Amino acid sequence: MSGGGPSTAMYAKFIARMVLAKAKRRKGSVAAVSVGAGLLAYAVVKFHRSLKAQNPYHTDMQALSAFQMQQKRKKVAVNREFFRHLRTLVRIVLPGPLSKEALVLLSHTLFLVARTFLSVHVATLDGIITKSIVERRVGKFVSYLARWMLVAVPATFINSMLRFLESQLALVFRTRLIKHLYAMYLGPDCNYTYYRVSNLDGRIANVDQSMTDDAARFCSHLAHLYSQISKPALDIIIMCSQLVFRARGGKGGIGKGPFMLGAVAVVGTSGILQLVAPPFGKLVAEQARRDGHLRHMHSRIVTHSEEIGFYGGHAVERNILERAYDSLAAQMSVLYRSRILYVMFEQYMTKYMWSFVGMIMVAIPALRGGGRQSSSSAGDDGGDDGGGGGGG
Repeated sequence: MSGGGPSTAMYAKFIARMVLAKAKRRKGSVAAVSVGAGLLAYAVVKFHRSLKAQNPYHTDMQALSAFQMQQKRKKVAVNREFFRHLRTLVRIVLPGPLSKEALVLLSHTLFLVARTFLSVHVATLDGIITKSIVERRVGKFVSYLARWMLVAVPATFINSMLRFLESQLALVFRTRLIKHLYAMYLGPDCNYTYYRVSNLDGRIANVDQSMTDDAARFCSHLAHLYSQISKPALDIIIMCSQLVFRARGGKGGIGKGPFMLGAVAVVGTSGILQLVAPPFGKLVAEQARRDGHLRHMHSRIVTHSEEIGFYGGHAVERNILERAYDSLAAQMSVLYRSRILYVMFEQYMTKYMWSFVGMIMVAIPALRGGGRQSSSSAGDDGGDDGGGGGGG
């Protein structure tokens, strides 16, 4: 290394040797040793400052601190930036329509459709069985009950395959994402990313946490999110169509009332839950950061176990671990407490309010059809009576 750094170090060593030699000639010369130590310390400090100034990869700590403060002030929300990042990640885990991930996704979709139609068939069997019980028709009850038990076999198979395919979808997503991250981290064109991200750039505090647990959680939640969105949407469309179709005598006319009521219920529930929802994204991100910090503290102990044992620093390291875990436990407690009110509203809206709306959706086409049928029957009866009276 060129510059003033090496010359300063050589100068410091020369001064130290001269002072120590002079101290040996003058036995007990504490002043000389003190002066030499001071000059040596000054030279070492000046040497480190020169290295810091000459290092081209030195990180600007003030800029890094400003970036971290900006990230803390940044609000985590489902906005345009969120969907932009999500679209980028989806393009990575789902590269094309003929990829393995797309085939697993298609299989999962087909099983979701099959379960929806099977649920409609089971609901029809439930209605027929209930009607046979009310009418006290034992033979019909036994026949349709046997059919209901037979339908349970493919139903359980489909449910088991859905769980398997959701796990498999998360696995293939994770495999694709991890390979992409490894190529960026240790690939031939990585440009020493593995070194720069750990030593020169402090924006990612725990790389191992991000590339293992965070990637796995993201892929698992992405696969689960697809199931949770596609299945209810398909259920609403098919069941509303079947409901109105059967209520109108199989003519296929679809009224706007049930659909409008269902849409109002879904949109209203979404709006209310967004109002009462705490910042889950920010809380979960902070929990993941503290979890990664705790993991890093454990790995640091494994790496420096020899130095810790030599200097007897086990008590200090235990204190550091306990503080890291207490910080994680406190954050998890905040997250759990924030879910109390939200879960209460979610359960009320999705379980009771939607059941209330569902009963109204069932009643609207049934009562309309029953009203028209009763009116037509009354008109027919009135015509017969009038004809009989005229003949008499």
